[in-house]
Amino acid sequence: MKGLPSFFVLGAQKAGTTTLHDWLSQEGVRLPWCKETHFFSSDDLFDKGIGWYLEQFKPKDTDGLTGEIDPEYIFSEKAPNRIKGLIRDPKLVLLLRNPLDRAHSQYLMSFRRGIETLGFSEALAKEAERFSSGDDDKAAHFSYMARGRYCSQIERYMKTFPGSDFLFVKYDELFSADAGQEAYDRICRHIGLSSTAKAFDAGRKSNAASRPRNRFFSDFLHGHSPVKKAVGRLIPSREVKLKIAMFLDRMNRSPVKAGKSDWRSSVPSMFFDAANTEILALEKLTGLKLQDWIRKNSGAGK
Repeated sequence: MKGLPSFFVLGAQKAGTTTLHDWLSQEGVRLPWCKETHFFSSDDLFDKGIGWYLEQFKPKDTDGLTGEIDPEYIFSEKAPNRIKGLIRDPKLVLLLRNPLDRAHSQYLMSFRRGIETLGFSEALAKEAERFSSGDDDKAAHFSYMARGRYCSQIERYMKTFPGSDFLFVKYDELFSADAGQEAYDRICRHIGLSSTAKAFDAGRKSNAASRPRNRFFSDFLHGHSPVKKAVGRLIPSREVKLKIAMFLDRMNRSPVKAGKSDWRSSVPSMFFDAANTEILALEKLTGLKLQDWIRKNSGAGK
């Protein structure tokens, strides 16, 4: 069907997908107006049908390179088969990050949104209990270690798309001043964009880790209060509502600077050991060189 994506950046969450979305948008790649449609991962949105999905892409010109970047797709068990039902062999890209660094960045996002109230170590310890609660929506927000178990998620896509081209890129490499441009060019060539792409900026991250400037405002923005619902009814356009919410969310963020947090020293070593076990398996599966992640995790924790 004309207008469908020829490539997907599947994730991972908090591994640079928002920045990549912004770069590719500047290159003229046709992407959804809202970065993550969640069409293939959400039952409610998938039920809206292919017509709704195609409406999320702008501009309307369907002749250019079209793709989608949505980190929920790698974590979703339903997404691979749903994509396969519409697109036979898309090109697939995965940005991968040290599982514990990724988990902490997700934790900061959940904390900023008022979803998380526990400390990071306690949140990791409670993850299994939260997953068994039966609340799938909350479990998705608290999936700190689960989202970093990349191998089973990647293998699900490899099984579904045996004829597709997979590209694996390290988060650290993409945002490196030395290797970032080459990594970005590799992504561009893989998806079918000219390798002379110009949008790369190693010093810019579009969705960097942050904390809320005002906790009460954050709770209002991401909660479900009657006042928020009343205001929402005054703005009928979903696109306008999302753009306003994203703008207000950005204004309420206070960046977390590298080197200002000692979270690694407070995390039990069992979580670093579990991450390293996953990393070793990931090396074999993807061919990436990940010993720097192992070294970073080894000896960390309490």
